[in-house]
Parts: sequence; structure tokens; C-alpha cells
Amino acid sequence: YLLQQLHSRYCLTTVQDIRYVDADGKLYDTSAAVARGVHERSQVATRYADGTVTVVNGNQTERLVTTVFGRQVDLPPNGYAGWTADGKIEVFSGDRAGHRCDYAVSPAYLYVDGRGRFTRFARAASNGPAVCRFLPGGQYEIIPLKDTECGFAINAKSAVALDKAGQELGPATLRVARGLTYVAPVTGAFSYRLAGALPP
Repeated sequence: YLLQQLHSRYCLTTVQDIRYVDADGKLYDTSAAVARGVHERSQVATRYADGTVTVVNGNQTERLVTTVFGRQVDLPPNGYAGWTADGKIEVFSGDRAGHRCDYAVSPAYLYVDGRGRFTRFARAASNGPAVCRFLPGGQYEIIPLKDTECGFAINAKSAVALDKAGQELGPATLRVARGLTYVAPVTGAFSYRLAGALPP
């Protein structure tokens, strides 16, 4: 879920620009990066023909801090980020206050993983992996893996707990806090279908 929607964009187009990042955050094209040895840092920003951008910090010890293609980026070792020119898809795998976390926004779903610490983003928050799928008819399916506490920036009037086969187990309770909707856990539930929703 973290990368699926981003992959669906850049895998269908061609690379337009590749830039390598040095220790001071300066960007170099491939020829200049190789000449200066900057490529050995493994910090790469790529822009594709449709405007999609990916930024990857393949360095094992150094942060990647730069402004690339109009956006400020700060990634820890092995962190990465990506976004589309139309703003519909955004992916982040990095850190907040030194703690690693993941977040993805797309037209198909929201994904968040606080990796053991409750972490809030603009449209989702959690202490573990969770996804909110957008269903037809203004409905949603929330899948909290590993008993994750999670909230999403959606509006709903009711929720039904589902087992792994998609069979209804009964109603679930909703609560809203700081603009995010949470579902109270139901024993045996794999996911929750939310109804009466309005577009986020």
C-alpha cells in the first residue's frame, strides 16, 4: 500500500531528470555527479515525464536534506519520498522526531504506519500499519493491521465490522478526534466498512 499508487505513475512513463545530492544539499546532474564522486553518496532525486518525483536516500549513515524540484526534502538514511505533479499521490517513508514512520495519500486509499509510536500526518494517524480504502458510493474500508489504533480524515455515520471473508460481524462504534475518524475494535474483526460517508 505504501508504494503501489506511486509505482502506477512512474512505471508508465520515462525519466526526465536525475539529480544527485551532495553533503551540502546541492544537486548535480549525472555527469557532474560522477566527475565529483557525488553519486557515491547514493542520494538521488528523479523527475519523470509526467511530473512525478521520487527522492531516495540510499546512504546508510547520512541524512538527505535539500530542495528538489520545488520541494524541501529531509530524509534519514534509507528514507524515501515521492509525489505526483497533480498532488493526488504523496508518499513518505522517513522520520518524525527521530522515529521512523510511513504515510501515503492516493485516490485509492490512505496508508499510515506509526511503527510502534502514535504518529499524526495531515490525513491519517496511527501507532502501526493501517489502510483506509475508498469504496464506491462514498464508503470506506478501514483495515487496522496488528490491532493498530488508527484514524483517518474521512466522514462517516456508521461502521460495520467484517471478518476475513468479508462477512458482517455487527456494528462498530465511531469516534472523531481532531478531525480524524476512529473505529473502536470489535473482537474477531479484520476490517470495518464505513457508510454514510462524504468525500474527504
